Amino acid sequence: VFVQTDGKETIRKLEVYNLMGQKMLASSNFENSNEIDVSSLSGGTYIVLLQTETKRITKKIVIKH
Repeated sequence: VFVQTDGKETIRKLEVYNLMGQKMLASSNFENSNEIDVSSLSGGTYIVLLQTETKRITKKIVIKH
């Protein structure tokens, strides 16, 4: 998953949850890349929580293999 911001915000934390609310992935290291590897996840629907300095954003993603 590639995460793009407007350049004004710094990504602090990104978490991926399954639809049962279990945390599947988490990352807080975005110094060199705005990507998180989701290849270890099974196909399905997930919720991505993204936290910046001032915002908290929730998005749904669908992974297909």
